[in-house]
Amino acid sequence: MLYNFFKTTIRVLFKNRTFFFINIAGLAVGLASFILILLYLHNELNFEKHIPDSERIYRLVGIQRPAGIDVQHVAITSAPWAQALKEDLPEVENAARTTPVGTPNFIVKENNTFRESNAYYAETSILEMFNIELLQGNQAIALEEPYSAILSKSVAEKFYGTIDAVGKTFRHDNILHKVTGIMKDQENNSHLEYDIFISFPTIELKRPDSWGSNWLATYVKLKEDATVENTEESIYILADQYMADMGFDESVPRPEMYLQPLEDIHLHSGHIRFSIYDNMGDINIVYIFSIIAVLILLIACMNFINLTTAKSTQRIKEVGIRKTLGADRKKLIAQFLSEAMIVVFIAMLISIALIEMFLPEMNRLLNTSLQVSFTSNWIFNIGLLGILILVSLLAGTYPAFYLSAFQPTDVLKNVANDGRSSAGLLRKALVILQFAVAVFLIFCVHIISQQINFIKKTDLGIDYENVLSLPMYENNVSESKIINLKNELKQNPGIISVTAASNYNGVSGSQGPVTVADTNDTELMVRYGYVDESFFPNMNVSFIEGRNFSREYGTDQNHAVILNKSAVKALNWDDPIGKRFINNYNDTIDYFTVIGVIDDYNYYSLRESVEPAFYIWRPEEFGNILVRINSNDANQAINFIEEKWSSFFPQSPFIHQFVTERIRNVYERETNT
Repeated sequence: MLYNFFKTTIRVLFKNRTFFFINIAGLAVGLASFILILLYLHNELNFEKHIPDSERIYRLVGIQRPAGIDVQHVAITSAPWAQALKEDLPEVENAARTTPVGTPNFIVKENNTFRESNAYYAETSILEMFNIELLQGNQAIALEEPYSAILSKSVAEKFYGTIDAVGKTFRHDNILHKVTGIMKDQENNSHLEYDIFISFPTIELKRPDSWGSNWLATYVKLKEDATVENTEESIYILADQYMADMGFDESVPRPEMYLQPLEDIHLHSGHIRFSIYDNMGDINIVYIFSIIAVLILLIACMNFINLTTAKSTQRIKEVGIRKTLGADRKKLIAQFLSEAMIVVFIAMLISIALIEMFLPEMNRLLNTSLQVSFTSNWIFNIGLLGILILVSLLAGTYPAFYLSAFQPTDVLKNVANDGRSSAGLLRKALVILQFAVAVFLIFCVHIISQQINFIKKTDLGIDYENVLSLPMYENNVSESKIINLKNELKQNPGIISVTAASNYNGVSGSQGPVTVADTNDTELMVRYGYVDESFFPNMNVSFIEGRNFSREYGTDQNHAVILNKSAVKALNWDDPIGKRFINNYNDTIDYFTVIGVIDDYNYYSLRESVEPAFYIWRPEEFGNILVRINSNDANQAINFIEEKWSSFFPQSPFIHQFVTERIRNVYERETNT
């Protein structure tokens, strides 16, 4: 019987080639779109799932209520937390700390410099906690000694041309490090993207444990019988015990800490204000694309139903003859459902070919490594079977029941041509629904496009046009060296201006409180910025009142401060010029004096409000050279800059990027959406 169904279906297909081509093409494109989105959703929902006992691993998060800004959740903690949790809480089985390596330059064999951004200082326990397997080396001791490191297989091959690299060395921060292990390349989804681990004792030599500074991520693994609620209560009590070590007295509320499940980090960290990672997703995007996938599949099924019922007039004679010859309705339903399943199966084969065609571009767009795998990915085995059955039922059930309901007498009465038939009404309803869904999706695309245009055209309050960002990865670059480089670069007529700052946007990655030198010891949480005297005029940042830094004033460097408008507003100052802050840098002068106020500019993304900013002229904090070039002769200017850079920083690779490109990268998620 199945053979007859198949033979009949093939005969019908060839008899109505144009009709079935349109039907199969519509289904194939719909299925390909649905499966591509399903692949993306599967990828997003499976972060950390490869880690054994991942449901027992958590990240420590603090809640801060700083003066002058909103409440913020911070996934960056101080160093002593891990040891305190492990030793003092019986609920905690293990704890681990990690933080990014600041300078991504690794020197192998003299001047052979490599830049690896996925490098972290980490404790040995991170290997067990994140299920990181070593191909070479002893996992128990590989990260125990200072200046020891573990490389991924691909990085080892890049550095040394072989994975047999245990015992070899490289230089980082001008210090020799020894390779003690080689780990597998990262294959699974994790918010922690790693290629190099340097032992945590290495950073401890430079930055001893202190409760007063947040700079790393802390993870804990709970025992099987422990509950999150009880552990968080124990953390609350533990914080009370260490209040004095944290620098707080009894009048200050205890630090608020909680545990964020490891599996929630990727998609459920929208409320986290600061963390050491950028590789974050968004659960709302998952919800949106889940709805879009279902809508696309429904459109494809509705299209199939419309086309099939539209051809019903050509099939009622067949139904009438079959029933006259003794065929019952069940067999006819089975016949039409089998036809639908065969059409869907053919469409599915074409959709897989389309997926293979478009998947590389999708991977490039989303920076993923999705692939078609019929063995390791359930979407392409049991998933395809389920989709085949579901779509066949969705698309084929109504046409099967509708066509099989005709009686031989209906053929003579020509009932199928009655525009008021149930099939005609259903087709009209489905066409209206199809257009409604299509218009809705087009409207969504239009809204997103408008958002991107808004981002591109909004005045940020700072001019990044034709500005090159040149990160300085050498430590302790002297001010004289920076001044000499600036003077050399200015000799080129294609270079308009040169300035130095902590980063391309003028602010640093650090945030902290500043104390007003008044009788109330007023505190304000600010974003620190370190800029030279030419940053604000060269970047076209407007002054509201006061003046800029100047070399004519000997005390400007390190002892003068410029605030943004948000800082002045948070302090409720009407006349900020001349106001003072306590100098916490332990310099010879006890105070910072306000000399100017700039208008607010968006130093981060438009997703976030502009917070109070505190700008100091402090050369030892500069990490970026900003060069505005003439766009008409950009290549010549860049070549000139590279030549000068190599003479000033022979150990650092010349890495440059237009700031406008960096800004576009900030909104990459919105653009990809």
